[in-house]
Amino acid sequence: MTNLEITGVFIENVGVLTPGTFKFDIDSFSFKGDRGKKSVKVQTHDIDEVRFQKLGNKPGIRFALLDGGAHRFGGFKDT
Repeated sequence: MTNLEITGVFIENVGVLTPGTFKFDIDSFSFKGDRGKKSVKVQTHDIDEVRFQKLGNKPGIRFALLDGGAHRFGGFKDT
């Protein structure tokens, strides 16, 4: 599998949840908001830690970056 695309996911940014599409690739991950409001692309070599956590009442994932930043995504399905 070279890439994976998941729709119906949201990114959390200072308490605001923006819906969009999350894409995994072998070299990076990216998020693009449904209405073009938010776009994030991170290379895998910039990731320090990945943790699964609840965001709202749905499974989520948190990427801690080497520069001290972090991105939180939620809205994944349990299955």
